[in-house]
This record gives sequence, C-alpha cells and structure tokens, in this order.
Amino acid sequence: MLDGTLLNGTRLIKLVKQHPLSGKQHHMEYDFGRYTVIAGAVTAIHHDGSNPSHHVLKYSDIETGISMVLMSNDGNKQTLYLLKDAILDVIHTYAH
Repeated sequence: MLDGTLLNGTRLIKLVKQHPLSGKQHHMEYDFGRYTVIAGAVTAIHHDGSNPSHHVLKYSDIETGISMVLMSNDGNKQTLYLLKDAILDVIHTYAH
C-alpha cells in the first residue's frame, strides 16, 4: 500500500531495491508480507518468517481487530497456519 492505495505487484518490484546480499532476483531488502484484499480494501495482513531454529507467523485481521503471533520449532511452517485457522474457528464459534 502507498498512501492508502494498493500497488500492483509489478509496480512494487520497480519501487523497492533488491537486497544486495541475496544474489536472487526479487529478493527484496524489505519483506512486506501478504495481504488479503476484499472489494479493494485490505482486510488482513499475514507475515511469516523462518530462521534455522523456528518459524513465526504474524497475522492481523483488520475487520475484527484480532492479531496474533505464532511460533513453532517443529520444522513445519504449515503447523502455524493450521493453528491460526483453528484459533480463528474457536473465536468465531464463541463470538456468536
């Protein structure tokens, strides 16, 4: 997003710098995460990361105000997405 407007991915790549130590095309100096967009509005932000000892997922649902940071060291990043979905299912079940 730039000034509240979603940028086209191709345009974004032209605006940001490639990380000088990466050596790989499209590895940027900054990690913007992933956005869920519905009807032109950002409704959720997802950002995952890894290092040798753990995985982490940061998730914010803008519409509900729910934010969470999940970490695991089981070697499987997918575990975090399954856990996030299970937590959201419980929240939505008991919120009604």
